[in-house]
Amino acid sequence: AEFQVLLPCIQEMQDWHQTVAMGKVLEVAQWGLDAGTTAPEAAEVWRQCAMMIAEVALDAAAYLPEAPIPEPPCDQKVSSASSSRRPAAATASTVTRGVRMPRPIEAADHNDPGVRRLCGWSCSL
Repeated sequence: AEFQVLLPCIQEMQDWHQTVAMGKVLEVAQWGLDAGTTAPEAAEVWRQCAMMIAEVALDAAAYLPEAPIPEPPCDQKVSSASSSRRPAAATASTVTRGVRMPRPIEAADHNDPGVRRLCGWSCSL
């Protein structure tokens, strides 16, 4: 929880999600959830982490499977078969200054270790 004071500074860094800070933000978010009402700052910590994670998740240029994140704390196994409801090649388009950029709907390789870690963290949080 000592890391919480750095959250606003980290959020201001460009591409912070491609550093070890991404894993630490996930861990601190988990702490915020687990601490609940036992720590008075837990709700604020959770809010800050959730905002940071949402901001990165909505960034079309961010490719999160390459982010250096630790293994998730949850014990649930996420099967690649259950997460592949759409074809891997499916993309949506985002218009940015008149340029159409493909935005992946889901990861092309469901067995990629980064994808598996992100699925585990999603399950945990």
